[in-house]
Amino acid sequence: MKIPLLFIGVAALAVLAFALYLLPRPEQIGDALEQSGRLDDALNYYSQALRANPADDTTLVRVGAIHTNRGEPEAAIDVYRRLVELSPNDAGYHRSLAQLYEWSMRVDEAAEQQARVAALDPGDVAVRYSLVNYYILEKKDYATAIRYAEEIVAARPHDGQALMDLAQLYSQTRQLDRALATYQRALAEDPTDPVIGRSLARTNEWIRQTEALVQDYRVRLAETPDDAQLARQLAELLRGLGRGDEADDLQRRLGGSTPVPGAPAEQPAAAPAGTGE
Repeated sequence: MKIPLLFIGVAALAVLAFALYLLPRPEQIGDALEQSGRLDDALNYYSQALRANPADDTTLVRVGAIHTNRGEPEAAIDVYRRLVELSPNDAGYHRSLAQLYEWSMRVDEAAEQQARVAALDPGDVAVRYSLVNYYILEKKDYATAIRYAEEIVAARPHDGQALMDLAQLYSQTRQLDRALATYQRALAEDPTDPVIGRSLARTNEWIRQTEALVQDYRVRLAETPDDAQLARQLAELLRGLGRGDEADDLQRRLGGSTPVPGAPAEQPAAAPAGTGE
């Protein structure tokens, strides 16, 4: 019985296809070589795999891990920049890229990636603490630092230390009404903490002194209603007490805009020095 040549050809192609299927793929060979410690050979096979499929994120992660473990942060950064381009909403890739930037002392780029992580992961408290420190120490941008500190408290509303940190930032930026309320929340969470109690007492004293200054400034402003500097100082004191409507009225009289919280400034003259323990 003769077997048709067409049938033989189809069978041969099927056998060849099955054999090719059984052959290990370049990324599989690379993984085996990596496990055996032959990292240069592994990178060569991973490169072959990426030439065939540039969007293979699993292989890119392996390449990034090799460069990281070999102390080659710039090469690892290139890999993770590619990963965040492929998966811009993957918080893990942004987190790894931020860490690599930190290792390379590229703090601004690290903070940019940390901000992406914060936007993608509302529960990541650690990255928000890093951003609070960055905006205070590197940028002196207390408004942004406070925003991230508020997000930490939102994620951990019963964390006494997080409440203390936020209260101190409010106090340092002259937002005394918010500082008072936040210290009170912190004290409710930990009534036996003497640091919170002292900070709360000090804030109450600053508020008392600020109220006295407000009354003094009102008298002086009534005597010299055209004193723009005195009016600005009074508006700032009012805003610190949470009396924004009164401050806005004064600001409109000055023809200016509402200020945002800035860098720490001196508290009322009679207040104790320092803003925290």
